[in-house]
Amino acid sequence: MKIKKGFTLVELLAVIVVLGIIALVITPVILEMIKTAENGTAESAMLGYVRAVEKYYVDSLEEGKLLEDNRTYSVDELKKSIKTTGAQPTSGEIFINDSGLVGTSRVCINNKYVDYDGTNAIVNKEKNCKELLYSTLADTLRVACSKNNTNGLVEDDNGVCYYKGTSSQITSNYYSYGGVLWRIVAINQDRSIVLITDATLKTTNFGSYTSETDNCIKNGSCSKLEDSNVSSWMNNTFLPSLTTRNGILTKSYDRKYYNGSEVVNGSFKGVVTLLSELQYRNAGAADSYLNKNESLWLADIYSSSYVRTIESDGSISLRAPGNTLGVRPIITITNSSADGDGTKENPYQVK
Repeated sequence: MKIKKGFTLVELLAVIVVLGIIALVITPVILEMIKTAENGTAESAMLGYVRAVEKYYVDSLEEGKLLEDNRTYSVDELKKSIKTTGAQPTSGEIFINDSGLVGTSRVCINNKYVDYDGTNAIVNKEKNCKELLYSTLADTLRVACSKNNTNGLVEDDNGVCYYKGTSSQITSNYYSYGGVLWRIVAINQDRSIVLITDATLKTTNFGSYTSETDNCIKNGSCSKLEDSNVSSWMNNTFLPSLTTRNGILTKSYDRKYYNGSEVVNGSFKGVVTLLSELQYRNAGAADSYLNKNESLWLADIYSSSYVRTIESDGSISLRAPGNTLGVRPIITITNSSADGDGTKENPYQVK
């Protein structure tokens, strides 16, 4: 009877070595294949999400334009409206250009940092999703916003975060935009950012007229900001002088106005406006960083004869529109990623 010989120890060791070598060679290949597949899935999901956003934008036009163009939205803002069959992004920002298409954007999807250049979606292997958690300036700043704050970013009942405090308390809300230095006044609930020029840019009559068609003082009907000489200068001279206007929004601004018989709460829809009395009070009025001991026009009009003003001592008063006071324009810009730390020496600016 023959005795069957098994593997010798040397042979077993040889097999183990060979299998180990195969594992060393194959494992990275398999892992790379898995990673490539995961990246492809994330990129496809991003493209699907982009298409869903663009479709929602078109649909929103028929429903009163629920989305604005030339604006950056956080994923958090869109999550209730945008639904896809694929994976949903968990953080990041989506930019909708003036054609209603998604432009340069970045999101975290399937735990992958995915860039979108307007055409292609590409996983960025150099970055991780933690960088997108608070990737936009508004989202980053709103982390510190609370109704319990007495200064800094204070949230009102409408979800708007206002900077409130003295010049020594508010030192990190500077923003450089269009060749002009601004201060951030507020961050709206929709993450758009309200800016006021740091300096007074012009002194002028509120309602002086330059032609036969101007009606503010000439016809005694200076009841709306949009009728004024100040508004004309801000929108027709100042606005075109900015070195960039990308991201400026047409917004409805709350302010009081005279309707012919009484002062009522209303709104002014425009691009460039003035600080309102409410915004000034929310910032801390005379004790705020906005008070530079200069006389300024406000956006609130109390009759055809009187406009709300900030006086040189910081108090709020009324002046006839024929007076000459300072103008500090206000704009609202879209939320975006920003460089800088918000100080005057290193202001925020769009990346």
